[in-house]
Amino acid sequence: MIDQLREALKNGQVPSDIDLLYMYSPLCGTCHVTSRMLDVVEHLLPELQFERLNVNEVPDLAKAYQVESVPCLIVWRTVAVKHNQQRLISQNTFANPQKIYAFHSIPYLYERLRGGGMDDSSR
Repeated sequence: MIDQLREALKNGQVPSDIDLLYMYSPLCGTCHVTSRMLDVVEHLLPELQFERLNVNEVPDLAKAYQVESVPCLIVWRTVAVKHNQQRLISQNTFANPQKIYAFHSIPYLYERLRGGGMDDSSR
Protein backbone atom coordinates (compact mmCIF):
# COMPACT_ATOMS: atom_id res chain seq x y z
CA MET A 1 0.00 0.00 0.00
CA ILE A 2 2.83 2.44 0.81
CA ASP A 3 4.47 1.62 -2.51
CA GLN A 4 1.17 2.24 -4.33
CA LEU A 5 0.91 5.68 -2.71
CA ARG A 6 4.49 6.55 -3.64
CA GLU A 7 3.99 5.35 -7.23
CA ALA A 8 0.73 7.30 -7.64
CA LEU A 9 2.38 10.41 -6.22
CA LYS A 10 5.37 10.05 -8.54
CA ASN A 11 3.05 9.73 -11.55
CA GLY A 12 0.69 12.50 -10.44
CA GLN A 13 -2.22 10.08 -10.16
CA VAL A 14 -4.93 9.26 -7.66
CA PRO A 15 -4.24 5.93 -5.89
CA SER A 16 -6.52 3.36 -7.49
CA ASP A 17 -7.43 1.23 -4.47
CA ILE A 18 -7.33 3.84 -1.70
CA ASP A 19 -10.13 6.33 -1.18
CA LEU A 20 -9.02 7.80 2.14
CA LEU A 21 -5.71 7.88 3.94
CA TYR A 22 -5.65 8.60 7.67
CA MET A 23 -2.28 9.88 8.89
CA TYR A 24 -1.73 9.86 12.64
CA SER A 25 0.89 9.71 15.34
CA PRO A 26 0.71 7.03 18.03
CA LEU A 27 1.71 9.64 20.64
CA CYS A 28 -1.16 11.98 19.76
CA GLY A 29 -4.21 11.87 22.05
CA THR A 30 -6.43 13.58 19.48
CA CYS A 31 -5.35 10.97 16.93
CA HIS A 32 -6.59 8.20 19.24
CA VAL A 33 -10.02 9.84 19.56
CA THR A 34 -10.17 10.48 15.82
CA SER A 35 -9.19 6.89 15.09
CA ARG A 36 -12.17 5.65 17.09
CA MET A 37 -14.47 8.04 15.24
CA LEU A 38 -13.11 6.75 11.92
CA ASP A 39 -13.72 3.15 13.04
CA VAL A 40 -17.43 3.98 13.23
CA VAL A 41 -17.49 5.90 9.94
CA GLU A 42 -15.58 3.10 8.21
CA HIS A 43 -18.25 0.67 9.39
CA LEU A 44 -21.03 2.99 8.13
CA LEU A 45 -19.39 3.51 4.72
CA PRO A 46 -18.04 0.08 3.72
CA GLU A 47 -17.83 1.10 0.05
CA LEU A 48 -14.87 3.37 0.85
CA GLN A 49 -11.37 1.93 1.20
CA PHE A 50 -9.70 3.42 4.30
CA GLU A 51 -5.95 3.12 4.93
CA ARG A 52 -4.06 4.27 7.99
CA LEU A 53 -0.42 5.27 8.27
CA ASN A 54 1.74 6.32 11.18
CA VAL A 55 3.20 9.63 10.02
CA ASN A 56 6.46 8.81 11.82
CA GLU A 57 7.00 5.81 9.56
CA VAL A 58 6.40 7.66 6.28
CA PRO A 59 7.68 11.23 6.64
CA ASP A 60 8.33 11.38 2.88
CA LEU A 61 4.65 10.79 2.11
CA ALA A 62 3.54 13.28 4.76
CA LYS A 63 5.78 15.90 3.18
CA ALA A 64 4.79 15.03 -0.39
CA TYR A 65 1.06 15.25 0.45
CA GLN A 66 1.73 18.44 2.42
CA VAL A 67 0.29 17.14 5.68
CA GLU A 68 0.41 20.12 8.02
CA SER A 69 -0.49 18.32 11.25
CA VAL A 70 -2.00 15.14 12.60
CA PRO A 71 -4.58 13.81 12.67
CA CYS A 72 -5.12 14.26 8.95
CA LEU A 73 -7.55 12.49 6.66
CA ILE A 74 -6.58 12.71 2.99
CA VAL A 75 -9.64 12.23 0.78
CA TRP A 76 -9.37 11.17 -2.85
CA ARG A 77 -12.87 9.80 -3.24
CA THR A 78 -16.14 10.12 -1.36
CA VAL A 79 -19.12 7.79 -1.78
CA ALA A 80 -20.62 10.23 -4.30
CA VAL A 81 -17.40 10.23 -6.32
CA LYS A 82 -17.26 6.43 -6.32
CA HIS A 83 -20.84 6.21 -7.57
CA ASN A 84 -20.00 8.53 -10.48
CA GLN A 85 -16.45 7.32 -10.94
CA GLN A 86 -16.24 6.94 -14.74
CA ARG A 87 -17.42 10.47 -15.45
CA LEU A 88 -15.38 11.99 -12.65
CA ILE A 89 -12.15 10.13 -13.41
CA SER A 90 -12.11 11.72 -16.85
CA GLN A 91 -12.36 15.10 -15.10
CA ASN A 92 -9.55 14.07 -12.71
CA THR A 93 -11.71 14.83 -9.67
CA PHE A 94 -9.78 15.02 -6.40
CA ALA A 95 -6.44 14.54 -8.19
CA ASN A 96 -5.32 17.03 -5.59
CA PRO A 97 -6.64 15.37 -2.47
CA GLN A 98 -8.81 17.17 0.01
CA LYS A 99 -7.70 17.14 3.65
CA ILE A 100 -9.64 17.08 6.88
CA TYR A 101 -7.81 18.24 10.01
CA ALA A 102 -10.78 19.10 12.24
CA PHE A 103 -12.96 16.04 12.70
CA HIS A 104 -15.79 17.62 14.73
CA SER A 105 -18.05 14.56 15.12
CA ILE A 106 -19.06 11.23 13.60
CA PRO A 107 -22.10 12.77 11.82
CA TYR A 108 -19.86 15.50 10.39
CA LEU A 109 -17.39 12.95 8.99
CA TYR A 110 -20.16 10.72 7.71
CA GLU A 111 -21.79 13.56 5.77
CA ARG A 112 -18.50 14.79 4.33
CA LEU A 113 -17.43 11.33 3.20
CA ARG A 114 -20.85 10.36 1.93
CA GLY A 115 -20.60 13.22 -0.51
CA GLY A 116 -21.80 16.22 1.44
CA GLY A 117 -18.93 18.23 -0.01
CA MET A 118 -15.51 19.29 1.10
CA ASP A 119 -15.02 22.92 2.00
CA ASP A 120 -12.76 25.13 4.07
CA SER A 121 -14.80 24.45 7.21
CA SER A 122 -13.15 21.00 7.30
CA ARG A 123 -9.85 22.51 8.43
